[in-house]
Formats: sequence, C-alpha cells, structure tokens
Amino acid sequence: RRAEAEVLRYSAPWPLPEFRRKAVLGGLAAAALIFVASFNVVFTALPLVAGFMAPVIYPWWVKRRYMNAFEEGFSECLEIWTRCLQAGLSLQQAVAAASHDLRGPAAREMELLAKELGLGDIEGALWHLAERMPTEDVRYAVLGVITCRQTGGRISEVVANIAQSIRERAAQRERIKAITSMGRTEAYIMAVMPAGIGFLMYLLEPTTMRMLFGTVVGVVGTLVAIAWESLGLFIIWKIVDVKG
Repeated sequence: RRAEAEVLRYSAPWPLPEFRRKAVLGGLAAAALIFVASFNVVFTALPLVAGFMAPVIYPWWVKRRYMNAFEEGFSECLEIWTRCLQAGLSLQQAVAAASHDLRGPAAREMELLAKELGLGDIEGALWHLAERMPTEDVRYAVLGVITCRQTGGRISEVVANIAQSIRERAAQRERIKAITSMGRTEAYIMAVMPAGIGFLMYLLEPTTMRMLFGTVVGVVGTLVAIAWESLGLFIIWKIVDVKG
C-alpha cells in the first residue's frame, strides 16, 4: 500500500497494480516466445525474472523521474519568486504565481506549498517542501528563506542569489556530463558487448554455449564473469560520476 501511494503521489503513468499486471503478463509472453524459439530454460527464465522484478523497481523509477522533472523547473520557480517579491508581493503570493506559471511537478509542488503557506506556518510549510523534495537545491532555498526571515534580510535578494547559484551549478553539471560522456559510453559498451557476443555465439554454436548453463563449471564460470563485469561497470561509473 505504501508503494501504491508513492506511485500515485509522483504522477506515475500507470497505477502500481496495473503496471504489475502488465509486467507479469509481458514477462510470461516473452518467456513463451523464447521457449518456443530456443527451448532453453535459462533464456526463458530471464523475461520471467524481469517481469516479476519490474514492479519492485517501478516506484523507485517513478520517484526519480518526478524528482528530475521537478529539479528542471525549480530554478525557473525561484526566478518567479524573485520577480514577485521584488514587486512587493508576499511569499505566499509568489509561490501561488509560480504554481500558475509552471507546468508539471514544479507546479504541483508549488500549489501544495501555497496551500500550506495559507495556513500561517511559513517555516513549517517550507520544511515540508524540503522533506517532500529532498534535493540540494530545495534545501539551499528553504534554508536561505528561513534564515532571511529570522535575521530580517531581503528575501528577494536571497532568492535571486540562490537561483543564480543553482543555474551555475546546473551549467557546471552539464559541462562535467559532456566531459565524461566518453567514459559513460565505454561503460554502456562494456555492459552490452558480452551479452551480445554470447547471444551470437549461442546462435552459431548452441551446443558449446549450452555448457555454460548446463554444467557446474559453466554456471560457476558464468557467475564469476558476471560478478567481475559488474565490478568493472561499478568502478567505471564511479570514475565518471563527478559531482558538480
């Protein structure tokens, strides 16, 4: 039930029960086709495992997708806050204006924040936003606004500085992403190439390749190869995953 609530909370394309049904039926259909084509139990089990594991990963994917979409619109949201605050509007009015001007997750979160601000507890509403959207950008913005309110500074200037900082960090992340694109491509090739070569070898020499799945030595060797492959991918990904 918690997973189903999360999926609904983050605007999933399908409810969790529907996605679970589609994933299981899709895995069964793919397994039946593979079994008819190859009569290989191991290859047949792969889509079955994927079909049953997909509903477990689905809530995480939905939340990540929602958070990424929110982060893309949050800098524009702060710019709207800045213009409204400089025009003399209150923080609640600035948040409401952002909810009307934006689209997607950013608009939805701003609408919810505006409703909570209307209850009077401004700091509590901002902390709730930081709890719902646990990103560095939101945390900086919330801390900046709350600190400014407590010290008596101008919120519009603080929000403008935070928005500028977020834009610079986003540009830096894009530069790092471009620099490390070659390493990520190598990681993708490293992940796909062994499986592709193994599949081609199975088509050309099925008797030889069955030894990898039908004997103890073959199964152990395959598992060791998968472990080393995963370790190599992990190391490459950590090297190219530079924090901006």
